[in-house]
Amino acid sequence: MKRFRSAMALVLIPILLISLCGCAGGNSKYSVIKRLEMQQFCIAFRKGDTSGDAVIAALKVLQGNNTVSALSTKWFGKDLSESEGDTGALEKLAAETEIEKRTYIIGYDSGRLPISGTDIKGKPTGFDVELSQAFCDLLGWKAKFVSIDAADAEVELGSGNVDCVMGGYAYDADAENIDQSPVYMKNTVVVATLRGSGIHSIRGLSGKTLTVGNTGYFQSVLAEYPELNEKPKFVVTIPGDMDECFAALDEKRAEAIICDLVSLNYYE
Repeated sequence: MKRFRSAMALVLIPILLISLCGCAGGNSKYSVIKRLEMQQFCIAFRKGDTSGDAVIAALKVLQGNNTVSALSTKWFGKDLSESEGDTGALEKLAAETEIEKRTYIIGYDSGRLPISGTDIKGKPTGFDVELSQAFCDLLGWKAKFVSIDAADAEVELGSGNVDCVMGGYAYDADAENIDQSPVYMKNTVVVATLRGSGIHSIRGLSGKTLTVGNTGYFQSVLAEYPELNEKPKFVVTIPGDMDECFAALDEKRAEAIICDLVSLNYYE
């Protein structure tokens, strides 16, 4: 009996180790070694702009008729939507105020696929892009997309350059100069490596290269974690987008990258 228990222990130890190593997430190609921050995605509007009420009502309709869920499954492989559905939301709003036709300028991050980005022809694409096109169609508005850094939402909205900001804009409880929609999706920013790299923690990045995109949000996350600047031998900022970060990882020009958890399956 003792021999049987010993044999079982030897079998269970590697299984447990594999389980622990994979507990942070990932897939067959990429492994998550550290979860950094949870984001709550919402839409930012200019302070006092009533068009935001129409957009929020349209989002409720799109959630109620499963459009948001379908887009989430298309881009992320599963339904990550968080918003409350109400198929009658627009009718209720229209009974109180007139929704005028207009061109609606949407600021989006063009380098954060599958959340938002551009296709090979340079056209806007991604979950947030299709979602914003859907609510504009529902409202009878013409959508116009402008590439911005979502971290600059307050400046872009205040200047009148855009009417709303999506594409990776995260809810900010301290924001005073802009209005924000209810949260419609959650995301986690992570440190990822190639599976089988032998790196299982930030400590394992000692002597290695960490690559991060040159966007305000990813740079702010990097600044909040001193160990991400201290452990790697090199921290390389790439002026491109997530395509460039994953290319650096796949081509082994970097041992780890900072990215969105939802991007791992997209680039697998």
